[in-house]
Parts: sequence; structure tokens; C-alpha cells
Amino acid sequence: MSFLYPSFLWALLAVSIPIIIHLFNFRRYKTVYFSNLIYLRNIKKETKSKSQLKHLMILLARIFTIIFLVIAFAQPYKPAKNNKNDVNNAAVAIYIDNSFSMEAQAEEGALFNIAQNSAIQILNSFPQNTQFYIITNDFENSHQHSFSREKMFDLLTKLEISPKVKTLSDILVRADDIMAENLENSKKSNRFLFVLSDFQKSSANFTQLSTDLNIETYFLPLKSAQVNNLYIDSVYFESPGRKINQAESINIKLVNKSNENYQNIPVKLSINGMQKAITTFSISANSEQTVKLSFTNPTTEIVNGRIEITDYPIVFDNTFYFSYVISQKIEILEIFEQNPNKYITALYAENENLNLKNIGIQQVSISDFQNYHLIILSEVKQLSSGIANALKDFVSLGGTLLILPDFTSNLESINSFLTEINQAKLLKLDTLNTELKNVNLESELYKTSLKSFKNDVKLPVIDKYFKISENNKNLALLTAKNNSVILSESYLGKGKSFLFAIPFSKESGNFINHKLFVPTLYNIALYSQNTSEIYYTLGENNLVEISISQNEDFQVMHVQNLDKTYDFIPEAIKKPETNLLRINFYDNIKTADNYLLVENDKLLGTASFNYNRAESIMDFYTEDELFASVQKLGTDRMKVFKSNDKFIEETLSEFSKGSKYWKYFLLLALLTLAAEILLIRIKKPQNNL
Repeated sequence: MSFLYPSFLWALLAVSIPIIIHLFNFRRYKTVYFSNLIYLRNIKKETKSKSQLKHLMILLARIFTIIFLVIAFAQPYKPAKNNKNDVNNAAVAIYIDNSFSMEAQAEEGALFNIAQNSAIQILNSFPQNTQFYIITNDFENSHQHSFSREKMFDLLTKLEISPKVKTLSDILVRADDIMAENLENSKKSNRFLFVLSDFQKSSANFTQLSTDLNIETYFLPLKSAQVNNLYIDSVYFESPGRKINQAESINIKLVNKSNENYQNIPVKLSINGMQKAITTFSISANSEQTVKLSFTNPTTEIVNGRIEITDYPIVFDNTFYFSYVISQKIEILEIFEQNPNKYITALYAENENLNLKNIGIQQVSISDFQNYHLIILSEVKQLSSGIANALKDFVSLGGTLLILPDFTSNLESINSFLTEINQAKLLKLDTLNTELKNVNLESELYKTSLKSFKNDVKLPVIDKYFKISENNKNLALLTAKNNSVILSESYLGKGKSFLFAIPFSKESGNFINHKLFVPTLYNIALYSQNTSEIYYTLGENNLVEISISQNEDFQVMHVQNLDKTYDFIPEAIKKPETNLLRINFYDNIKTADNYLLVENDKLLGTASFNYNRAESIMDFYTEDELFASVQKLGTDRMKVFKSNDKFIEETLSEFSKGSKYWKYFLLLALLTLAAEILLIRIKKPQNNL
């Protein structure tokens, strides 16, 4: 046993006071008159031994009262077992989970506030000279060095909830890195990490924790009351192409993470600040549901949308932002061998949303490829290496290529190019006519445009076509009855290519006159737009690409929210080989919202950011699961502190200073004091004279 304040033991000298009083016994005697002295002799004989015993017991009670009080003030304790080099030689890192889930309520208040108070108690459990480190989900650069207790207290009180989410393995590696860097030449040999969190299963990845870190880790779970949560998980369009004044239908995925059924919950859609649609939905407990809302695209090129529901107490995921840019024109280039294809010209030239340019293979300028969304190789017999390489770059950077073969093409040249863009090869010609058998209605090209397509519809007949080789990288969109692929799709980099087994001519059959021809060619053009994502996730997506004019003299870009209360200048780089502008937001976006991309008051684009929905899943480790997860790691360097109302005050005190016994000695002092009072109150026996 050790004493926290051993100097108090000098007070044991006070034991001499009751001893001196007992030995010298300065009591005043009281004269008693007796009628007969015989009775006095009898009284002395009966009470002398009892009186001596009583005085001795009172003396012992007083002595032990003083001893127990002195020992209590000296604060005896048993050193902690884990304290190998004692806490005076320690560095302590404290991780406070400041994610959205920590806004949940417990009986004592919000979990985040409880974590702050618990962290302060951790500070007080270690000596003044301890080096402290603070870790949050933000991984602030300013938190990469140690702090004094006073500075740590100031930092803890100023912490705020953050949209960022870090895994438990990230936290441990972060703690080990910053402590190893700062303590490389330090005498602080004991390194501790305290993890204050609700241990949400989506981020508490115990199976991936490293057990080789030179740090003692203690998990302190914070438990909230039962939390129900209804939230918007994601939104999406079924087709990527957007047009001005076009009727749209947006899908909204809703998730109910609770044991409660919800009835007639309203969901609202706003476009450019105006409410466009509203509906209600009902959803069963612990289920998902997709709701559709319809609206018409405005006449503006930039569209900013917001979807809202109402649900408490978790509110950060009740709003979802999305945005997109409507291209005024889809730029199309047809490269032909001898003459433009009249069927392509007839379809594309008459559509006001499409801008078609026809140019011969000999006059084509490869530097202009980046100005187009779609390039059509129309019955070109042979490709030069320069054009082939330029087309490959065009596709990999996000362009769309449509290839129509010529029956007299140089297959060696064409197939060499097809291999470079991950397409199948053209094999021998087949003149045995066949009918189309299958249209891939699950593909992006057909799933929306052919919703009413019936299997018994008579499909076009193909009279002459190339056999196409099998390729696992390709998706068959049109297939004949003899299993020959007539149209295949393939991806390369950010772009894609479509390969027909036939040219658009009467020689190949009646496909050009069939009603399938128009939606096929129109959708290929429509889906060739360089459409950006309609939303991004904070903490995950920091890089955004937008299309700008090739000849645009780009200067300084500003990112602003819609009401222009927030403005910053991002890193923006224009690639010389493409018309894409790459914007790196880094960690400058903190709040979910729609943001405008502006250059000298000229609107270039838009980007929407939403909070990570991983925090919406109210699924946490129980204490038993925590103990089991840590036990599976097979290391004694990680432990779980069992939570209760006072677990920080009591458990941490025992952790840092060992088991304290002063309360027991104080109780013994009170008991001996009570015994003394009781002995004094016992009256002497009265004898009848």
C-alpha cells in the first residue's frame, strides 16, 4: 500500500494527546456523603474493575479515531496493475467522436456533451506534467502536437459536431503516428489512447485494428437512448440525359432504421428555390422504399434541387441536395469515307438539341475532337495511327464513339483499333439473313425509352452483317436469333463506344426503317453528354470535373452557396487535351448544400454536397459485443471500460492512481468515534444505600 500524501502521517503524533490525558487524568472529584461506610467499601469493590476497562476502551477508541483520520487524509492506495512505469511518465491521446450520431440523446444529455465532460475527467486523472493529444474526425493539422492540460481543456470546450467520419482503425493509426513523431526522443514511455464514442458499427471496424501499435488503448462506450431514424439515402434519375422543358422523374430512396412504422410522411421537391412537387409515403419498420417525384426542367441551364422530409431527433439526413447542367446542344461529329450517311443526317440534323457536323476522313482535324460529345465513324475503311490514337484518347477522357463498319473495310486496321478501345473484333461477313431476337432492356440505352416494348413485336431483319467476336468486356445490346451480336457497348476510361455489326444501309436489312432505329441513335447521342454526378458526399468526393468551352480564357474561379454567404477559391486546373475543368475542393466544403461555380460573375457550373449517410444507420455495438470484439483481437493492450453513471470518475481514477482506500479509513474513524460516544454515555451502576 502507498500513500498519495504521506506527509500527513506526521499527524499520527496526535495519538499522544489522549494518552497523556488518560495517564494524568485531571478529573475533579465529587464528594459523596454516606450514612454508613460499610456500603462505600462494597461500591469500590464492585466498580473499580469496570471503570478501568471502560476508560481503557475510551482511550483505544480515541487513539484509533485519530489514526484512521490521519490515514484517510494521507489517502492510501494500491498502485494500478497496468501502471508499469507510473502515470508520471505518460503521454495521453483522447479521441472524441464528433460525428453526427453523437447528437443522440442519453438521460444525461447529448452524447457529444457527455464525451466532452468525460474527456475533462480524463485530464484530471493524470498529473499536471502529462503530455496530452486531441483527436477528432476532422484530423486537424493543428492537433498534431501535444498540449498542456489547460490548453486541452480549452480545445475540448470548443469542439463542434462534424460531418466527417473516420473508422476506428484510422483513429488508432492517427494516434500512433502523432505520438511516435512527437515522442521520438521523449522520456514519456507510457502511451495511452482513450476512445470516447458511441461505436457505430458502420465505422467501428474492430476486425481491421492493428495490434502492433505501441500504445495502450481504452474504449469508453457512450450509450444513447433508443433512436429511431428515417432518412433520405440517395436520389437518382433513370436516364442521364437532361433537356430544357423536358418532363423528368426523380427517384428518392428512403430508409427507415427503426422498429416503428411511418404513415403518410410528406416529401417535398424544390427546384431553383421553388417547390415543384410534393407527395406522401408510408414505410414499414426496418425497410427501404423508393418514391418518385415528377417535374419539368426549367429554362435555365443550371438546375439546383432540394428534397426534404421531416423526422426527429436525427435531422442532418432529412435534406438531400442535387444539381445538374442542361447542355444547350449535343455536339456530334460524323467522320465518313466518301459521303455522309443520309439516315444519320436525317435523324440528327432535324433535332434542335443536336448539332451535327459531317467531315471526310481526309479533312478531319484531331485537335477538334475534344469539342464533341459524340463521334461517329461512318463506314470508314481504314484508320491511320494518328486518328486511331486521337479517338482512343477521346473515349478514355469521357467521349462517346459510334462505329459503323463498311463491308469492304480493312479489318486488320479496324480490329487493331477496336482492341485498343476494349471493343470486340469484326470477324467474317455473314449473308444468311436473321431476325433480331433480343433487346437488352436492362441496359442504360433502352431501359427508359422502351418501357412499353413487348416481346411479341416484330423485330428488324438483318440481311448482311459482320460476325462479332466474344468479349467479356462488352455488353450485348441487340442480339439476333442465331446469337450473333448486332450492337455491343464497351467502356474505356471515362468514356464508352458502341459497335454495330452493320452499316446504316438497305444492303444490311430493314433496321434503318424500323421504329427501333430512332430511339437507339437518339439515346446514343443523348447519353453522350459529359454529365457530372448530380451530387457528391462530404469527406469522400473532393474532386469535380465540369465542361467548359475549349477557347475559354479561364481565370479565377469562386465557389459560392446559393445565398452567397460562403465563398472560397478552389484549386482549378484545365487539361490542355480536353474541355474539362478539374476542381479540387479539398476540405473547404463543411456544410451540405448546392454550390455555384463562378468566374468573374459568369456561371460555369454547379456541384451539390450531402452528408455521409453512414452516420444515419443507428446501429451500435453493445457492451457485450465490444468486450467480445476486443477479446478476439488477442491483445492485452486494448481494453473496454464498462460504462455506468460514474464510470469516468471511478474507473479512470483506479486506472491512473490505483485502488483508493481513504473512504474505508474515514468510515472506520466515524465508527470508532461513535463507539467512544457510546461508551461515554454508559452510566455507572447505581447502588441503593
